[in-house]
Amino acid sequence: MSVRLEANTAGAPALSEVAVRSLEAADAPQVAALFDRLSPRSLYLRFCSPIVKVSASTVRHLSNLDQRHEAVGAFDDGVLVGTAHFFRSTQDSSQAEICVEVDDHHQGHGLGVCLLRQLAALARDRGINCFTATALVENRAAIGLIRHLNWPIVTSVAGPELNIAMALPA
Repeated sequence: MSVRLEANTAGAPALSEVAVRSLEAADAPQVAALFDRLSPRSLYLRFCSPIVKVSASTVRHLSNLDQRHEAVGAFDDGVLVGTAHFFRSTQDSSQAEICVEVDDHHQGHGLGVCLLRQLAALARDRGINCFTATALVENRAAIGLIRHLNWPIVTSVAGPELNIAMALPA
């Protein structure tokens, strides 16, 4: 599937079209490269911790796709520029925790929304009807992304973190 990205909120023109597809284990080097391109601020907001580099074990974890963990990725001229993952709950198979990462250059253009919509379609096909996520309260971009989806949500604050549950649309 090909998607044209929106102009960002600062008025920058739309980016080129990106190809969105399910990720495969062979995409692991691209996942590692995506994290290497993230700014320190983006890494901090994504991992809720001041990390400098994403570990090889984390990249392996995010690249180990199976029935419990699936992901979609956006490719701009063959380069992975964003991903969205779900990890099915071991306690409730109708729920899954999600994470999203978009390289700094592609942030603010609607790519995260596109990825989460594609991930939701995949998840619904797998019997998942609720996503959960944790974000730092200061992560306005992630919170805005979730609100932009306009799905029913329930939130709770736990210290510096916001816990979010989202009902997937039918």
